[in-house]
Amino acid sequence: MIPALYKSGILSLALAILADTAQAAPYIHRRAALTTTTRPLRPSPGNRTHYSTGQPRLGSSTADPTFLTTASGPVTILTPHERATAVHATQLKEANAAWGASQNLSITWKQFPEGSDYAADYVNQVLQACRTGQSSFDVVWVESAYVGALSECLEDVWAWDEAAAGGHAEVVARGGVVAERLVALPAELSFGILLYNSDLLERYGYGYPPDTLNEFEEMATAVLMGERMLENYKMAGWTGPLSSSEDLTSTVAEWIQSIGSSIIDDNGSVTVGTTQVANLLARLTRWLESGIIDPSDVGQSTLTSSLNRFLAGQALFARTTTAHVPGIISSASSAGFDWGIAPVPSDLESGLGVGTAEGWLVGTYRHSQNKAGAMKVVEYLTSQEYQKAKILDLGAAMVGTYPSFLLDRSICQAYGTVRSTSLCMVYSQVSVNRRPVSQAGARYANVTAAVQATVLEVMTGATAIVPALKALDARLRVIMGQPAVELSLEIDDSIVVRPGKKSLDQLGTQLAGLCVVLAVTAVVVVGLRRTQRREIEKQLMAGNPGQNPPQGQAGPSSPGTGDGQPEMREAGSSSSKQDKGKGAEYEALIDKSEKIEI
Repeated sequence: MIPALYKSGILSLALAILADTAQAAPYIHRRAALTTTTRPLRPSPGNRTHYSTGQPRLGSSTADPTFLTTASGPVTILTPHERATAVHATQLKEANAAWGASQNLSITWKQFPEGSDYAADYVNQVLQACRTGQSSFDVVWVESAYVGALSECLEDVWAWDEAAAGGHAEVVARGGVVAERLVALPAELSFGILLYNSDLLERYGYGYPPDTLNEFEEMATAVLMGERMLENYKMAGWTGPLSSSEDLTSTVAEWIQSIGSSIIDDNGSVTVGTTQVANLLARLTRWLESGIIDPSDVGQSTLTSSLNRFLAGQALFARTTTAHVPGIISSASSAGFDWGIAPVPSDLESGLGVGTAEGWLVGTYRHSQNKAGAMKVVEYLTSQEYQKAKILDLGAAMVGTYPSFLLDRSICQAYGTVRSTSLCMVYSQVSVNRRPVSQAGARYANVTAAVQATVLEVMTGATAIVPALKALDARLRVIMGQPAVELSLEIDDSIVVRPGKKSLDQLGTQLAGLCVVLAVTAVVVVGLRRTQRREIEKQLMAGNPGQNPPQGQAGPSSPGTGDGQPEMREAGSSSSKQDKGKGAEYEALIDKSEKIEI
């Protein structure tokens, strides 16, 4: 075994050479043109009064298209506790009230109590009020994963203003569309992003983070190989949320989008059951086998714990979201290494990275007593002017939903930089995708649960890839009310099943092969032992040519001596010392021949 100090010396020399040849700049590639243009989202081919089928749009007959100039009166915003108690909440509340006063509107916040949970308390209260027709509030904050769940309790914005979503990034605005109804407008955006340990990358000859999945795998493999030589067995190539949660669904959506696929497409069709997705899952199992993903993280790590692991220097890459960037910047000073932010790598032809859209939207409550006033407040809270003012105040804590912000110098300055790299540049190189929230509507809870369960089953080895993917496709089709299809997936799931294990249907062949190997090994070992014993026996014979004949046979007599005994006695007396020396040598050889081991 090579001593650790010696291995360290060899590796240090190799790293010095790599570091000397590493690209010193840039820290991130400019992989594509800035993604700052967007196609306005419209209810096309429908309009404000009708759906695309020609049927009248629900609520359009009572909607007032002049609400932006005629709305007035009180408007109550139902506010989750975490938003009402945030650092800048007081300033935002005062700004809302001041703007409302200028528009003949009286805006108040109805705050949820301390200890309340958004999903368990806020969402359930809205649903209960909606079922009973209660009208104690007008505007609803909608976390992006709950758009489908709350869609039936929200007014259709397009029934009031068919241009309401114009200017927002289309893919983000589409996250508020359920069954051809724009039920909420995007107010705050967050999406997946990659953290990387720049010290480690540069140490192993890489001057920039990975652009593609192959580059990601290459870098992680090289770094892990070197760290293993230094006996750093705590290091993982990547860490992220791998426990059953919505963060896992976002991560999976990014992985699938990175190869140009989707779980459910924009038309609502289930599209997850493909060879491309099967091969992606196979790649994930390979990452588990090689240590790029730590198997102990599967089913356990959260967004918070994975971030802590990265900041402790125990992962080369980590998946987080833009919403966590300010906290990372403030806490990373104690990390003890340089780090950076980059888009999540992908194999998209555009060269862009990927990121799953998260964040908040705002909608008008269906039973509001002042729908015109509520709709005006909703458009104000999601407007360019209001979002820009929040960004200039909050900085990187909030990403706007308007792509044009990435060309605004003051906004880019507010976002700031990480390791001399503008966050505006990083964000502009991300192709934002969506989870199938709006496509699934109220059924999304079942969709995300099925996706999470399948991925964890594959990663833990509970189910083989192809059967698991076929079962997921079938399950999603049942949830979405679509007919079953026969899938043909071209992947050998009997080989890539789980980390370090093979499938049972190949167990007999594998055992037979192992027996053959053992048998051949045994034959070779026995043959070598016999050969060595023969060689030793030859040495014995060659070293004692005057040995006695076998018992029962007479040896030849010397002339004139009769039975030859006097000569033998003389010979014995003269050579007794020599015979004793050779006897010891022969006994040693014989003993050696008895102890031959291979």
